[in-house]
Amino acid sequence: MVVYLTNEQPIINDTGLAALTLLVAESDPKQKETLVRLIMNMLAVAPAVASVDNELSRH
Repeated sequence: MVVYLTNEQPIINDTGLAALTLLVAESDPKQKETLVRLIMNMLAVAPAVASVDNELSRH
């Protein structure tokens, strides 16, 4: 499974998703919710970062 932006550019590939899954699974149970929120925020910010990168590469 690959998570995509609306323009079909990948945010994260299978390897990255697996690594994040293992990170959460192996983390201290007290820290799991924090890690999940951090990952969700990173994935939510990725479209904005990709948009800025695309604009910069056009100039």
